[in-house]
Amino acid sequence: MEWTTNIVRGTVVKSKNGRDMGHEFIVFRVLDEKYVELVDGKRRTLACPKKKQIKHLWTTNTVYDLNDVTLDAHVRRLLANYVQRKEP
Repeated sequence: MEWTTNIVRGTVVKSKNGRDMGHEFIVFRVLDEKYVELVDGKRRTLACPKKKQIKHLWTTNTVYDLNDVTLDAHVRRLLANYVQRKEP
């Protein structure tokens, strides 16, 4: 994971600060150069994404295509696949 400001829609990120520290999210929308909206399909759904500063995120090299994602269950599956691949 790296700390960067080059985040695009669909990037898997991990929170560095706040109550959600250590949780993985997917970038749902890039608002500007400082803020993004994050979803995880559980607490942060597609209907109610979390607004977070980019400087409080660790990015990964994993980027998913979110064009056809309309259900929170799909987001949960994507994150579950990421976690499974990450663990040895």
